[in-house]
Amino acid sequence: MEVHKPADLINFLRSHIEPLEDEIYGTSFRASVYLHDGTFIPCVVFRDFELVTSLAIKRFTAGQAEKCGTVKKAGGTGYVNMVKHYLLNNSRIRLSEIGRIEKSKFAIPSKFLQQIEVETSKGWTGFTCKMNDGKYLGFGTTYAFEFFYMPSNYSLNDITAIINHSYVLKNGELKYHPQPMLAYPSDYNEAVVNREMSFFECFIDRI
Repeated sequence: MEVHKPADLINFLRSHIEPLEDEIYGTSFRASVYLHDGTFIPCVVFRDFELVTSLAIKRFTAGQAEKCGTVKKAGGTGYVNMVKHYLLNNSRIRLSEIGRIEKSKFAIPSKFLQQIEVETSKGWTGFTCKMNDGKYLGFGTTYAFEFFYMPSNYSLNDITAIINHSYVLKNGELKYHPQPMLAYPSDYNEAVVNREMSFFECFIDRI
């Protein structure tokens, strides 16, 4: 396997991978990678180290102030949980471990991500993608939108439209969730919902 230097990897990200803009994390890139030992990781988000560090410091400072006030009465658990979130909540890999970067077939193009209306119900977003053959695929997520499972006979580049707050029956029929959605419809089938995928994070200086 051809191995690239870190500077080459960053240049590849900037020139070949579509950026994703986020109000919290700024510019990030979603890709697949091969580690130096040949291990393939299909879902990796590259984020700016400086922006994430600044965000963490800001929240730690605010959390520490809370800990000295109202949270202190509860044992400071809010602050501790915040620190746990930043240190332990996500899986990470170092840029130095990566030998090659590729486009990920599980990253929905950003122009379609921006069309998704979140929270069909509390803590759940359901939507449908119309594919270039006219068929519908149902998707759903609790909170993560970076990567989604895609059946092997389709590519995320086959998406032509987003239909919000909808789902697909086993026979391929498109249906809409009631708004507000207080419970899943009786004909809702989780088995045909393409869910979000777990991913690793890789932090880079001045991405």
